[in-house]
Amino acid sequence: GLVCCCASASPAERTMDAFTDYEVKEVDEDSLPEFTAEEVAQHASLDDLWIIIYGRVYDVTEWQHDHPGGDEVLLENAGKDVSA
Repeated sequence: GLVCCCASASPAERTMDAFTDYEVKEVDEDSLPEFTAEEVAQHASLDDLWIIIYGRVYDVTEWQHDHPGGDEVLLENAGKDVSA
């Protein structure tokens, strides 16, 4: 199936406060690009890291070093659905 792509966190949002201080933005999901799981799986490196969470694709390339669990956990799950 297809999944929608959501933009990555901006550099201003890439802080520990980002978890509690995100700016909520309305998004017209019909205008977002769609990708197959196979396409997302191609983005599985430190330089290009996407994950799927509940049907949405997130580019976490720029945010990975700020992840509280470390970038290793994101790299292990890069290009995959991490919803469960």
